[in-house]
Amino acid sequence: MSVFSDFDLDVKLIENLRKLGISEPTEIQQKAIPVAMEGRDILGSAQTGTGKTFAFLLPLLERLIKNEVNGAIIVEPTRELAQQVANNVSKLLLGVNDINYALLIGGEKYFKQLKMIRRNPKIYVCTPGRVIDHLKQNNITLDRCNYVVIDETDRMFDMGFSEQLEEIFKSLPDQRQTLMFSATFPKEIENMASKHLNNPERIFVQSQQKANKIADNLVVEEVRLAKNEKYGRLVDEINKANGQKVIVFVRTRSDVEYIVFKLRDDGFRVGGIHGDMKQPKRERTVQLYRENKFNVLVGTDIISRGLDVPNVMVVINYNIPCVAEDYIHRIGRTARAGASGFAISFIEESEEKYWLNIQKMLYPEKYKDVPEYKSFENRKSSGMKKFGWRRKGFRKYRRF
Repeated sequence: MSVFSDFDLDVKLIENLRKLGISEPTEIQQKAIPVAMEGRDILGSAQTGTGKTFAFLLPLLERLIKNEVNGAIIVEPTRELAQQVANNVSKLLLGVNDINYALLIGGEKYFKQLKMIRRNPKIYVCTPGRVIDHLKQNNITLDRCNYVVIDETDRMFDMGFSEQLEEIFKSLPDQRQTLMFSATFPKEIENMASKHLNNPERIFVQSQQKANKIADNLVVEEVRLAKNEKYGRLVDEINKANGQKVIVFVRTRSDVEYIVFKLRDDGFRVGGIHGDMKQPKRERTVQLYRENKFNVLVGTDIISRGLDVPNVMVVINYNIPCVAEDYIHRIGRTARAGASGFAISFIEESEEKYWLNIQKMLYPEKYKDVPEYKSFENRKSSGMKKFGWRRKGFRKYRRF
């Protein structure tokens, strides 16, 4: 087994890794760090929870320390992921002088971000929408960012960030090192990789065919229920957890608020997160969950990536995700770093079509002759985007 000192990292980085209790690199880190240190582009994939963040952060910080890189931008799909990456940057830079970073995410006040920008940061950690805002207002330029990381690239596409990513690439220098990391790589991402990466090293800790497999240390279960039976089964599963950390995934903001209200009314310690919450409140909720102030967290898919909380024992899919890849990220919140975990999915009759898509993703050979269900949520029709908010005639206004 190799250690981080084998990569010839700066002693301060090694020391800070030791303080974090990290001594041995994961498989994706062993394969990606040497390639990134050489300045090569990378197209990398690994299961969630395997250490992709340090696989791109350590080479970046090492090359910044050695003045081999002028600056960097790390683009994440959600605020939580960006915040997590920024926290890791802060921990790894303890005792390292002259390297500042700026966190540019939605939900934070501009004056706070402008204050960080005035410090001339060498690293921007950002979400696509907010960095575009700063670019349009001429608050920042990216012409010195010759180290670029696009993380969770598949999620970027799912969330409709492809146009923003193209705009960001236009602001970057032609001579740069680009790394694209994700837990899964759908085929449409190949076009972006071929367009913006220069002869990338393809790094997969497993074959592409097995990229969506369930971890060996994770026990999964599925149960068919009527809609009115779900809440009772949820209470049973939380009670079985016996006070250990549980994450409950639902589909909408109103679902989060309803389930949180019901569980609190039944005496459970519970918190909730959804996309309409202000960023400070979201951060506070996650921190309270980490500190065991409550043991049940109810959320939408916004927390399916980037929520790094140790010792989550149970994941409950109260609603089946509309996008199959989100299932992998949901259940990846447990059974992390070699620990064991349990995931259970409640499937009502109307969700069978989504469950079939998940089975096709997990077992492609078995379901190769079964057509994929196309839902409104995963169609990318321009007509839906243009006219989805209202309908003409006497029908009531509705949102698809």
